[in-house]
Amino acid sequence: MNGNIYTNNLQNTWQERQNIVAQTVELVVFDIGELSFGLSISKVDRIVDLTNNSKDFGGLENVRILDLHQQLFDPLLTQPAAWVIVKDLDRLAYRIGVDTLPTLMLVPLDRIRTIPSELRTASPLGIASHVAIIAESDRELTIFILAE
Repeated sequence: MNGNIYTNNLQNTWQERQNIVAQTVELVVFDIGELSFGLSISKVDRIVDLTNNSKDFGGLENVRILDLHQQLFDPLLTQPAAWVIVKDLDRLAYRIGVDTLPTLMLVPLDRIRTIPSELRTASPLGIASHVAIIAESDRELTIFILAE
């Protein structure tokens, strides 16, 4: 008599399922005009919430202004909701005025595409290197990821 009472191949489906986690990138997402932009969280130094009047906004005098609103839409953004403070490779600090308070999003890498170089010269694509399209509950959100 054979000691193996199971003559067929068994599928161990009752064992723990392997969690396949999609690789993601953390993006700080904000609106400028009617467009959504994102930056890798590693590029963001800090976010200054300008909607809270009780905070001290000192320490911004040596931070250069990068007015993407004017670059994209011509008028200056006179009352931003927040400043996104970024540092470039040379550790120079820039502040970007944004229309909405930024949010942190985990974006799957498979949702991000490189913008072809021939399209990067057209606004708003001239300041973005990649684009991500995220399905939200009631719409799709297109996020232009700012070039480094």
